[in-house]
Amino acid sequence: MAFVYFLIEFIITLNITDKAPMFGKKLNEEMWTIKVCLWVVLSILFVFVGDGFFSIVAEIAKYLGSIFVFIMIVTLIDFLYKWSAHWAKIYDDGAQIFAVIMILTSVFLYGMCIWFTYKNFEWFYNGNDVCDT
Repeated sequence: MAFVYFLIEFIITLNITDKAPMFGKKLNEEMWTIKVCLWVVLSILFVFVGDGFFSIVAEIAKYLGSIFVFIMIVTLIDFLYKWSAHWAKIYDDGAQIFAVIMILTSVFLYGMCIWFTYKNFEWFYNGNDVCDT
């Protein structure tokens, strides 16, 4: 339902040109009565939608979710690469404490990764090669 609401709002603001820049500003920052009414109408309408629709939406969301996770991983790696380069530049400029901070942060994160891997096996592995929740 939220997807439909934001899709409608996106389509409305998509065709905003230089002729009507105030409409987009008003739609995004004001017009809360219209937004709330649209949300209520969509909430009521989605009560009457059949189960088949939601199974289709679930299948679509499964694949789009995978794409979203991939994009977020790439974004996170890019962010951390730039952050690391920034810290390395600070270290090269003479702040030696950043070397200790980078090493301790790396050791902590690797340790947490190993610990969570262990806990996953402890929580979900029951000893007979069948995943149990």
